[in-house]
Amino acid sequence: MKTFRFGQRSKDNIYGNNTQPPINEKLQRVVERALIESTVDFTVISGYRTAEQQNALFKKDVSTLDGYEKKSYHQTGYAVDIMPIVKDSDGNKLPPFDTSNTTCLLAWHEVIRAFLRAGFKLGIHVTAGWVFNIGSGRDLGHFQIARG
Repeated sequence: MKTFRFGQRSKDNIYGNNTQPPINEKLQRVVERALIESTVDFTVISGYRTAEQQNALFKKDVSTLDGYEKKSYHQTGYAVDIMPIVKDSDGNKLPPFDTSNTTCLLAWHEVIRAFLRAGFKLGIHVTAGWVFNIGSGRDLGHFQIARG
């Protein structure tokens, strides 16, 4: 089994940095455990968001939540967006959102399973993004836990 480590971008989105707060501690534990559980490496591309950041995504039509009247779980630190790091058999990186490619689709399935396994093992209910519709597709990389 491979051992993966978080890069700086993931660490900043999980634990915070000088410009952004960390995500919720329970969600931190889920993300850490998911990295252990997964056979596919992944990066955390988004953690905590301000209302302004959420609204900018809404204006780009990549979110149905405007950040003000309709708030995202990201705004409370209870959600993360991830992206698998997908490689072909020669080790070349593949575009992870190309779900018409079987290798990419299988990578997504593995990461989703890893998050659900992590939540189950930790006793933390995790909701995965395939249940959320945004624009013309599903929010594949979104994972959240219940607030509170």
